Amino acid sequence: MKKEYFFLFEIFNIFSLEDQKVFIFLLLGLFLTGILEILGIASIAPFMQIISSDNQENRVFIHNFISQYFFQFDIEFLVVFLGFTFATIILITNFLTAFLIWKITFFAKNQGYKISYKLLENYLFEKYEFFINKNTSELSRNILSEVKRCVDGGLLPVMQAISRIIISIFIFGFLIYYNPYITIPIFIFLGSAYFLIYYFYKNTQKSLGEQSSKTVFKRFNAVNETFLGIREVKLNSSEENFLLKFKKPAQDEAFIDAKGTLIASIPRYVIETLIIFCVIFLCTYFYYLNTDHNSNLMLTTLSVYGLAALRLMPSVQQIYYGFSSYRYHYPPFKILIDDIKNLKNNKLNKNNIKYDFNKNIKLKNVSFKYNNSKEFILKNINLDLSKNSKIGIIGKTGSGKSTLIDIISGLLKPTEGSIELDNKKIDIFDNSNWMNKIGYVSQDIFLTNDTIEKNIAFASNLSEIDTYKLNKSAKVAEIDKLIDNLPDKFKTLVGERGINLSGGEKQRISIARAMYNNPEILIFDEATSALDINTEELIFKTINNLDFDTTIIIVAHRLTTLKECDNIYELSNGSLKSLGSYHELQMIN
Repeated sequence: MKKEYFFLFEIFNIFSLEDQKVFIFLLLGLFLTGILEILGIASIAPFMQIISSDNQENRVFIHNFISQYFFQFDIEFLVVFLGFTFATIILITNFLTAFLIWKITFFAKNQGYKISYKLLENYLFEKYEFFINKNTSELSRNILSEVKRCVDGGLLPVMQAISRIIISIFIFGFLIYYNPYITIPIFIFLGSAYFLIYYFYKNTQKSLGEQSSKTVFKRFNAVNETFLGIREVKLNSSEENFLLKFKKPAQDEAFIDAKGTLIASIPRYVIETLIIFCVIFLCTYFYYLNTDHNSNLMLTTLSVYGLAALRLMPSVQQIYYGFSSYRYHYPPFKILIDDIKNLKNNKLNKNNIKYDFNKNIKLKNVSFKYNNSKEFILKNINLDLSKNSKIGIIGKTGSGKSTLIDIISGLLKPTEGSIELDNKKIDIFDNSNWMNKIGYVSQDIFLTNDTIEKNIAFASNLSEIDTYKLNKSAKVAEIDKLIDNLPDKFKTLVGERGINLSGGEKQRISIARAMYNNPEILIFDEATSALDINTEELIFKTINNLDFDTTIIIVAHRLTTLKECDNIYELSNGSLKSLGSYHELQMIN
């Protein structure tokens, strides 16, 4: 058994304990279905013997057996009884099979929801650096596309194949008991045909699956880039270029998917042809025996094997299709399971130590570089931030300003050096309690396609929104009057990425969000660099008028935006170059 099939046990292990119990219960139901399949096929033999022969001894024997062990009835009703019994068993078997297939389908689809939820949960609780090193199109593909592919093309077909394997084993076992001299050669003949087809195409399916994962990623990436840069696409009349970027992987995906589906369906037509040859062989065999007894035996035997073939043919095809489709979807399956396994403990390992910020926070000899880089972005930074002070950080693009903010926020861990809070060494990296002390306003304003109140409170449910804090933060951000003049007030929809608002209005909503939870540290990370000068002056007037007990950190390109800061730090190429007030820096420069 190859590693791909051992991997099925890893898939089983990601099921919850409750789901594992449900899976085992489904297997028990399939065993019951297998027994009913045998009874259905076995019951046709006496029925065909009775209606195809005038032999009274057979009728009497079957009648006496039923009367002795079950209940008594008139022998004239024997044919009716046997026919009704046969039809009832088939009806119950079909009903139970349909019920189990429905339960299996629901179980597999529900696992799709659980896997996608678990993936998103694991991604969200990953460290911030994880997202810096990952392509968001890849993460979106895994959650939205690969999970569905794995469930529809991997998990569900394999579960259906397992159900068919159980039923097929019961049917083959009965046929071997019924007539091993016919069953075993047919089994070897048809089994060899399936094995050869599978062996011939197995590597092709896996290769197609790997290609498919790559083309799906390219499609997601092309669509994401197109809509994220729609303004530039329109202004540069680049619609055709982006269509071409999407077209090639989309065409490749269609071809690959069609080829994979075709390979999974090929055996059906081959095996159907071989079964016809088997039926012709049986008819020829019984024809040359050429006796009345053998004529009855031929009809009975053909009826048994015909019904068995009717039940087995879909099962055997489903078995082949299930494992062939699984090989095709093995590459995305491995991606998902690896992500679930490798990231599964991050939520439990969150740093939740509580720290009180009373005096100051110091960075001592802090240096930083990313894990996959040799180059230090920050070098021996020493920074002293007093509580309730107003700090400015200025520097050119690429000087390390945002990285420094990420370290202060706890999003990144210093490679070297230490952080002290009130003169005590602490670890604020990935600490949710520390992050809750911080309000953050960015240049790239993130607004959800929802109401103003939900964007300020950043809550998914109205019950989670504190009306007092909502009104207070809107007033502090000086957007309360604008909201009051809107027809729907706080319930006004901002549109996708805030398209219904101006740049200044979006920035004020962002400030209101930052102030909503009464932060102890308020960070403006180049928050006004994309605004015009008049709007920027109004925003900074709002910032400078804040009368909360809050430590404010302002990151900017222009020195003039930091006039009101108590201290200004200038960064150049990751190093602290100068320190002082606005007037002192003016004199230096």
